[in-house]
Amino acid sequence: MAPTEFDRILTHSPDRHGRILAGPGTGKSTAVLELAQLLRERTPPVMARIVTFTRAATAELSEKIQAEGHDLVEPSTLHSFALSLLMKNPGFISLPVPLRLPDTWETRHLLEPDIADRLRRLGHQDANVRTVRRLEREMAAGWESLDPTALLLADLDPELRNAYIAIWRSHRTVFGYSMFAEIPYSAAHLLQDHPDAALPDVQLLIVDEFQDLNRAEISLIESLAAVGVYILAVGDDEQSIYSFRMADPTGILTLPELLPDLIEYTLSVSHRCGKTILAAARAVIESGPGRHRDSALSASNSNPEGVFKYLRFQSAVAEQRGVSRLVRCLVNHENVAPKDIVVLLRGDSNDVWSNPLREIFANDGIPSTDVEEALAPLDHDETRRLLAIAHLVSNRSDSLAWWTHLKLTRGVSDSYLSSVADEALASGETFAQRVLRCVDESPAGAATATHNRVLESIAGVEAIIGEVDLDHVAPSDEGWSTWLLELADQLRLELPPELADLARAVGRVVPQSEGIIHYLAQLEPVSKDNALRTDGVAIMTMTRSKGLTFRAAIIMGVEEGVIPSPRAASEEEERRLLYVGITRSREWCYLTMAGTRHGPTGYSGRPNPGTSRGRCPLVQHLGAGFQPETGNSYLDRLGA
Repeated sequence: MAPTEFDRILTHSPDRHGRILAGPGTGKSTAVLELAQLLRERTPPVMARIVTFTRAATAELSEKIQAEGHDLVEPSTLHSFALSLLMKNPGFISLPVPLRLPDTWETRHLLEPDIADRLRRLGHQDANVRTVRRLEREMAAGWESLDPTALLLADLDPELRNAYIAIWRSHRTVFGYSMFAEIPYSAAHLLQDHPDAALPDVQLLIVDEFQDLNRAEISLIESLAAVGVYILAVGDDEQSIYSFRMADPTGILTLPELLPDLIEYTLSVSHRCGKTILAAARAVIESGPGRHRDSALSASNSNPEGVFKYLRFQSAVAEQRGVSRLVRCLVNHENVAPKDIVVLLRGDSNDVWSNPLREIFANDGIPSTDVEEALAPLDHDETRRLLAIAHLVSNRSDSLAWWTHLKLTRGVSDSYLSSVADEALASGETFAQRVLRCVDESPAGAATATHNRVLESIAGVEAIIGEVDLDHVAPSDEGWSTWLLELADQLRLELPPELADLARAVGRVVPQSEGIIHYLAQLEPVSKDNALRTDGVAIMTMTRSKGLTFRAAIIMGVEEGVIPSPRAASEEEERRLLYVGITRSREWCYLTMAGTRHGPTGYSGRPNPGTSRGRCPLVQHLGAGFQPETGNSYLDRLGA
């Protein structure tokens, strides 16, 4: 009997490069975990490590390792692996030390606005935070897109690019931070410049979701291969949906050119999607031009038949109510738990799609998850004061923490803080050093009242620092959260009520032995992970749903003007995005559309709300299975 696709992967030699093209639900995670375990059981053991692109995928792999009883090194993200490589070679890296990665609040409220302001000062009057974000993404990809047709802002305006690089380099020196996005290319540069650099213990690096990597990240993979690490790339070009960060299907498709003589594998039997759902997904993806696959994705014989429907509602409000009826029907008639249902959106800027839906769900007694709401306590001013002081207790020279603390101090102006930063840059100091020197010398032109307020604030923080001995903090079952909440009481901060539960939840999973800085860095990502594990219906964009699986998926706004988005990089990426959305579901998949839209969603793809909308252009030629039927009539037949 000929070996199966799965069996072939388990025979992969650890001294050869390889590539696995695996469709959705084809068991790639199971395959690579079994391969890694078999290699570990050899004599002598072969060290295989698994890296993937997102924390969600990493968490899922970790759960599989425990459930299947494997004895493996914990998977990590590619960024974490790259960081471990940098940390093993401190003498070769140029990142600010100690390593400080800003969180979302610090990035959005401090770094991006300040860099945009400095660009405008240099004459780039149209620069704003969106400009800064775009330039950061382009720099993180090495100023190169894998899509040769993509237009980069850096190419359109080289002067702006150069100004950004100059500002950013001085900025990170003054404020002492590193960008998460720069870690992979810094690791690649390390290996290229220092081939004898110390490596993590790995012989075969299994890189999951390879299609999501940008040029700089692939350069890291090339550099690892050049120093003797063998690569097994795993992914699916048909699920490449991250062009906004310069990724493209060509990254995984052209891998044989970068790693000659690699062994090719495929996984083409899906064990996830119902047969009807998989047929619909195939129709979407296979109707695109220039498809590269030789083998078609097929459903396992054990897969359920599945339900796939395309429902049309008269208006956006009717669509929202229809989605709520669908959810209630699934919960009440099909015994589907709310947490096993996802509502997917093309986009959700300013929550214009999700907020109205959440309100209807709440009125109908349907629980729902809300990642942004779960993270909201971390954005509260009092929380930011607490986190800033906690950082300063650990490191008195933390410039971002001083910036946050002073920015939130009443009576301290942005112009004062900007002057401090400018003088730090001119004198070769960090922001923290110049702040502490304010005790002896005020910034030029500073108002006396403002300066006195800063001096009071510095004295208050210094007093707190002098009172705390982190080395003698008592161990707690809830980790560092106990100390952090006691500090909040000492400071008499009026924290949002939800913060205590959030802090304790993170404290229970982040070992206290890792230190307070590690705990503070994990507050945001762990809280985000926890929010996705709650018992409500998940509402998220299709992009965020990558790597997740649900019993039922409802994709809203599958209509002209929304999918494909008029602002999308390409129609073919929109096709892949819809394909990803459909293949999140195991048993039920519903596409919905609205005949007209008013309010904020009415502007999606339309200059004037209220105009009639047609079906999604990506599916209009796909036949009867994509013929929209009247949503309310369908729900009436179900008894919903």
